Amino acid sequence: MMFLLPAAVGTFLLVNLLCACVALGVGFAAGVWFFGAKMAKPAPQPAKKPAKEKEKGDTKHTAERAAMAASRVADLAKNVASDVGDHAAKMKAISADLAGIDRESAEANPAVFAAMDQMLAANNELQQRLEQAEKQLATQAAEIKAHESEARTDSLTGLLNRRAFDDELKRRLSEFQRKNNPCTLVLLDIDFFKKFNDTHGHQVGDEVLRSVAKVLAAQSRGEDVPCRYGGEEFGVILPGTDAAKACKVAERIRAAIEESTTLCDGKKLKVTCSLGVSQLLANDDIPKLIRRADDALYTSKKAGRNCGHLHTGTEQVPITAAEAAPVPPPPPAPPAASAPEQTNDSNAPSFIQLLKRRVTESHRFGVPLSILYLKIEEYEIISRKYGSPIARQMVDKAAPALEKILREMDVLARLENGEFVVMLPGSTQSETGQVAKRMHSATANCILPLVDRELQVRFRHSISELKAAETAQELLARARQGVQASSSRPTNA
Repeated sequence: MMFLLPAAVGTFLLVNLLCACVALGVGFAAGVWFFGAKMAKPAPQPAKKPAKEKEKGDTKHTAERAAMAASRVADLAKNVASDVGDHAAKMKAISADLAGIDRESAEANPAVFAAMDQMLAANNELQQRLEQAEKQLATQAAEIKAHESEARTDSLTGLLNRRAFDDELKRRLSEFQRKNNPCTLVLLDIDFFKKFNDTHGHQVGDEVLRSVAKVLAAQSRGEDVPCRYGGEEFGVILPGTDAAKACKVAERIRAAIEESTTLCDGKKLKVTCSLGVSQLLANDDIPKLIRRADDALYTSKKAGRNCGHLHTGTEQVPITAAEAAPVPPPPPAPPAASAPEQTNDSNAPSFIQLLKRRVTESHRFGVPLSILYLKIEEYEIISRKYGSPIARQMVDKAAPALEKILREMDVLARLENGEFVVMLPGSTQSETGQVAKRMHSATANCILPLVDRELQVRFRHSISELKAAETAQELLARARQGVQASSSRPTNA
């Protein structure tokens, strides 16, 4: 009976190894099932271009193949579990046979040896099945890894896609918060790409996107993460890089894209790009980082395109002058006297364009956005009684007082008939209400002296916070209607 001890120990070790193998298989299956479920239900977006339709089809195809791989791993895990169960049943039967042997019998030793032979045969059979299962698991694991890589890659450019971009930013933010390692983001947008597409066609446009992607990959270091952010917009995550060094990288990318040439149908085509740069700051989050880079990108477009700007957290400077404007620590709440992003020279069309951008950003990142609509009380009556020049002087008197209340990111636009509209990104309706109160207090001292009386600037106001799926025009119209409805309310309350 002493011979049974090694065999029993070997059996227990083998069963434990098999259980670990089954756990590995189930883990692969569960992980890829979850991954496939996420990929199989993308957010519905209207297709605008054939390229987007192709990318959507590629993503769906990748998800289907990943689901198939997960199914095969799950089946393999079930088969291994079944084999382990069969082996356990055989061991139980052999143990029962051994227990029934009479130790004093002359036939005891042959019976023991026969049981040991059966045990060894069962172990060998299970070992062969285990080796085959291990090979199949390795194959399926490699296939799942390949599918995961495809799901994180943009099919058109070969760069990482938006999903991988978001994951990498989360990882770098966590690293920054734990170790204070710097990280900077560069966003770039191909100039006049829509016009380029309309002129040359979408296929040529796709070639240009591939060409720009190759330039980004060539200009990036091994640790940098170039991505296709969406459409004609790209992003480059620069780990371990502060703003000053990132601006040099951004300028190098801009110059390389400007110098590059795309050959298509015998044509030599050239494009330029505009860039925005922002560095992670203390108490930062991903939406704030992207928003600053996007603001800097828009500033580059307003500056004439084919250039870049750095958002330091307090100001926006050209990337060519970034060394003279190092990124400060995170500023306190914006002072009341800071200048707004847009002066009182804003008109309705430019304000609408800015509002559309902010509405898109708000829907994308879940950032609140509010509109404050203001109208000078009795403006039409004053215009008729004292003339339009006097009425316009009231507007000129009020505008600087309103501007002093705003933050840098806020936008004030002067409309017609004594009306102003203010866009406050990141502000809820309640927070905007506090801004309105400060504006009423600030304009209480706006007095226009006349020969027979003094005209005090008084406002009616309305506040509207962006709702889900609401457009810029709808938000603005709702705010305007609120002012009209408030005509009977007391002013400067």
